[in-house]
Amino acid sequence: MRPVYLLRFTLVLTLLAISPVQAQIQRIASADTTAGNHFGAAVAYDGERLLLGASGEASCGENAGAAYIYERRADGRYTNAARLVASECAAERFFGHAVALSGDLALIAASRAFHGDTTPNPVLLFERQADGRWAETAQLLPGSPDAIIGFGVAVALDGEQALVGAEGDPESGRPGSVFVYERDGQGTWRQTARIGAPGRFGAGLVLEGNQLAVTAPPAREGRPDGAVFVYERDAAGTWQAKGRIDGFRDVRLAVAFDGDRMLVGRANAGPRQRGAAEIYAWQGERWVRTATLEPLTAYDFGAFGTAVALSGDRALVAGYTEQLSLPYNIDRVVYVFGSEGTSTWRQRTVIDIGSTAFGVALDLDGRTALIGEAGDEEPGAAYIVRLF
Repeated sequence: MRPVYLLRFTLVLTLLAISPVQAQIQRIASADTTAGNHFGAAVAYDGERLLLGASGEASCGENAGAAYIYERRADGRYTNAARLVASECAAERFFGHAVALSGDLALIAASRAFHGDTTPNPVLLFERQADGRWAETAQLLPGSPDAIIGFGVAVALDGEQALVGAEGDPESGRPGSVFVYERDGQGTWRQTARIGAPGRFGAGLVLEGNQLAVTAPPAREGRPDGAVFVYERDAAGTWQAKGRIDGFRDVRLAVAFDGDRMLVGRANAGPRQRGAAEIYAWQGERWVRTATLEPLTAYDFGAFGTAVALSGDRALVAGYTEQLSLPYNIDRVVYVFGSEGTSTWRQRTVIDIGSTAFGVALDLDGRTALIGEAGDEEPGAAYIVRLF
């Protein structure tokens, strides 16, 4: 196992328009200091455990990829418990580009730079063993050859059920899919369902308890045919449609769930692509927009809504800021919003470490945020921020 360096410090954040506020932050960085290792490009947080993808790491060849498990110690620090590499490791697999975590199970997907027509991307399950080791225990494959391209673009995991997105292609007419896998009584993972829809359905997915949201961005910027589909798992384990939100024109859609509320990030929305983030709630038989989150200062081409997270009375939205008179944004930050009732959300804090790659991936559980920083020019990192 490679050593992993862990730095813990206190970061002073700016509580805009009120006063400075402190938040505790841990920075996690891999011992692999290669620029572009994309450590932290995908993140998952499940209580006392973290899963971080490093899809650009040269684990067995250039861009072969890896993933890392971290566990929380009694003193609150997170330390590396395992480094996960695919058993069929190969260069240009980008293993770790999508990750999900549930208890003692980790689901990790690869993504080739050039998708082949005959071999799907590896989507692997790892499980924690009795002695604390993590072992690869299953490989998930699409049950239909038409879903090979795009398979593994997004993943989700909840106990004994794993979900894998296969993004559709409107140009070729190939529909998108979400494949559902369950572990049977003999310990074998089998495909039990396939949820499909036309367009780019399957580009992103998020699982919250018995609810599943699947994004289907438009094929081209500006076309009003993007949507977010919602499904609910019934008592028999069958996924039933629970409404959809239509009319999105954004080729980049991010989504987060918390109970019967959903946060949708639209990074290309608004005048001069400043971006937007919207809260929806399930009311009666449909999803109703109840709030729009906006930064106190909006920036042209700010991509506000690139990544989002939602938990209780806190929401995270990633976007760019501080153009400094340049024709492009150079600094990515994470905006923290707090709710004051069901429909009133206000910006509370901006988390800014001065990085263009900060906020590429987000997760949030209560007042604990997990934020990835992964770019092409520097080695990646992840930050655990405890918000007040």
